[in-house]
Amino acid sequence: MIELSSKNWYDGKTGYEIVNGEKRKSDPEEFKAKKYKKNIFNELDFIDASLWTLELVGEEKVNDENCYKIKATLINGEVRNLFFSKSSFYMLREDKISNSEKDSFSSTYFSDYQKFGGLTFYTFMKFGDGDKPQVGKIVNLLVNEKISEKDFK
Repeated sequence: MIELSSKNWYDGKTGYEIVNGEKRKSDPEEFKAKKYKKNIFNELDFIDASLWTLELVGEEKVNDENCYKIKATLINGEVRNLFFSKSSFYMLREDKISNSEKDSFSSTYFSDYQKFGGLTFYTFMKFGDGDKPQVGKIVNLLVNEKISEKDFK
């Protein structure tokens, strides 16, 4: 098993990342939507009408499960399609649709929801379609634990 770790952050103006042990500025295009982020969980931002407009656009299957398809439009014009299970109401897929040529479309799949304290959260995610999707597994989710001032510098 290969374990990868990466670190990136946004200070409200500039995005940074650690690459090969060195801190460097990230591509500004990657962080352009961050200035509209108010919550740690995207789902909380999606229900903020001052940020996102939501529209039920139909139904679609995701991994053989019937889902509601919701079009979410951010105030800067960014569009995402969100797919929520009709039975559990968990988000099973998110499609990011971009106007830029750099990243015109990407999908993220979410599954294996578990409880972490009082929070139910996905533990498995798959990024992208095609021959080489990337996967991530959350082993433990700590909410407001092990945080210090140095984490924000």
